[in-house]
Amino acid sequence: MIKIHLLLTVVWVLYCFFHSLLAHNKLKTVLYRSFNMHATTYRVLYNLFATASLLAALWFHFKVISVQLYAPTMLSIASAVVLAVVGLAVMVICVAKYFKQLSGLFRESNKGILQTNGLHGWVRHPLYAGTFIFLIGLFLYWPLLSNAIAVCIIIVYTVAATSLEEQKLVQEYGDAYRQYQRRVPMFIPGMKNNHHVQ
Repeated sequence: MIKIHLLLTVVWVLYCFFHSLLAHNKLKTVLYRSFNMHATTYRVLYNLFATASLLAALWFHFKVISVQLYAPTMLSIASAVVLAVVGLAVMVICVAKYFKQLSGLFRESNKGILQTNGLHGWVRHPLYAGTFIFLIGLFLYWPLLSNAIAVCIIIVYTVAATSLEEQKLVQEYGDAYRQYQRRVPMFIPGMKNNHHVQ
């Protein structure tokens, strides 16, 4: 039981590692030059790899026979459903709004413009915030050790990766993004102490 959960931990850590590695600007530059690849082509290939590797990690995750950490109550189940629905709704809104940019298949008409309206007026990274809410909801509904491992790794990785991502955003948008950081929290609406000003 311990070995399979350690292996599951390794699987999720490797998924996060390669997801981050292939998004690193220096590696992308090397691959662009080595394979004479356009940025749009790389983005499409990256998204395909990210999707395939996520599906592989999920396949292994659900093959693991795990242990239940506690017995869900009606309150925890109701809370789980609400959180999962809210988180999923936020994720759908974000992906729908930025599908062209995320897919890499089309050009964004507002490319290069700092997005601060809509959900971005509440938090700087609404897609990640929605993902956190959704994952926490899933764990509350299925409080398995395997789910706790996955949720913790994904959240810790995303928070760390977002801090690095914000360094790139500061380089791209300069003072406009620094002001945005001071005005809008990273993940939790109204929580001023989760600002990370570069």
